[in-house]
Amino acid sequence: KPKRRRLATRMVLLGIAMIVILQTASICIWYFTVPHRPPTPGVIHHRVFGLPLGLVLTTITGFFVLGIGSLLIARWLVSPIQKLSETAKAIGGGDLGARSRIQRDDEIGVLGTQLDEMARRLELLVASERELLANVAHELRTPLSRISVALDLAAEGDGKRARASLEDIA
Repeated sequence: KPKRRRLATRMVLLGIAMIVILQTASICIWYFTVPHRPPTPGVIHHRVFGLPLGLVLTTITGFFVLGIGSLLIARWLVSPIQKLSETAKAIGGGDLGARSRIQRDDEIGVLGTQLDEMARRLELLVASERELLANVAHELRTPLSRISVALDLAAEGDGKRARASLEDIA
């Protein structure tokens, strides 16, 4: 049995990866923007909006990394949930052949597999019900036909035949 990954574990790992990327970017920006010797009087230090350049670059990089990471995580989570929703709607609308076919090894994958299995079982139940109804209808046609013939004979007016037909009907 393959090991199932938990969605929460993946989210934590993605968060840690974003933090590592952000910290690495911060260190690189700091290294390239902070002077490595004592400040000399009269030297202009680079500033943007009155703030040190390193701080501005770190903030912009942080927003960029977190924004891209959030978009990727949202897409990664929402895409299969939309697929599950569409499949559930199709099944509810009567399309018992609809399947999500989500191949993941986390809770969303388990939910997709369970939804597909439920649809398969519903499809089998409906097919069994149709077969049962067809068999019952077939089995009822023969006695109803005999009753109809007996009633027709009884309606012809012969008393002896009518009584015999009534016995057959009974």
